[in-house]
Amino acid sequence: MIYFTLLDVRGALETSLVAYLIPIVATIVGVVVLGETITPLTVVGFVVVFIGFILLKRRGIANIVDGTTKHEEHAKQ
Repeated sequence: MIYFTLLDVRGALETSLVAYLIPIVATIVGVVVLGETITPLTVVGFVVVFIGFILLKRRGIANIVDGTTKHEEHAKQ
């Protein structure tokens, strides 16, 4: 139910980005609950995921920095 609400409100691209957070959350829970360690390769993986988010959301990030809303951007076109 939450998935379909998120899909309706945010769209397919942003909803699919949630799947990339699962390994990060699982790793953090593993460290906190199970006492696992984070290796340098794990940090590299986190950075790759973060860069992927930035690349996919660069337009939205630029709008936040500029103070432009999605509605205003669409009206300009």
